[in-house]
Amino acid sequence: MDISCASFLVVFLCIYIAFLFYKRKRFETRCHRLESAVKYALDRRQQSIETVKVKLDEVDAGLRQHIASMDFQVLLDSLQNGKVTALQVLRAYQEKALAAQEKTNCITQFILEADDWAKTLDEQFETNKGTGQRPPFFGIPFSIKECIGVSG
Repeated sequence: MDISCASFLVVFLCIYIAFLFYKRKRFETRCHRLESAVKYALDRRQQSIETVKVKLDEVDAGLRQHIASMDFQVLLDSLQNGKVTALQVLRAYQEKALAAQEKTNCITQFILEADDWAKTLDEQFETNKGTGQRPPFFGIPFSIKECIGVSG
């Protein structure tokens, strides 16, 4: 083997080792970025859960249990007749979601704007109580899979 071939192999080996170091550094940087993003998401989720836990006390625990035990048609009728409010139903189902979270780790984040939406619905239909029919699914809370975009 002559000197030029050996020099070429040494240069190639140095470049390859530098490439491996670069690739490893890129991988570590990406891992750090992903770990930071996960930590941020977990912190936001925990903050969201704590906010909801505090707000549960706005509605009596007995009423929350009663609402949570209603079947769909009874719940819908109770909302339509004004026996329960959208905010009370929201709190009852937030409590159920928290119980499910403890068992299955299923919550990504609560939509905190739901409080404002429920209050707006209640106020809007309180002013014309008995004068008009409420929308078909008035006050019925629902959950959305994380992959579906929601503003708020």
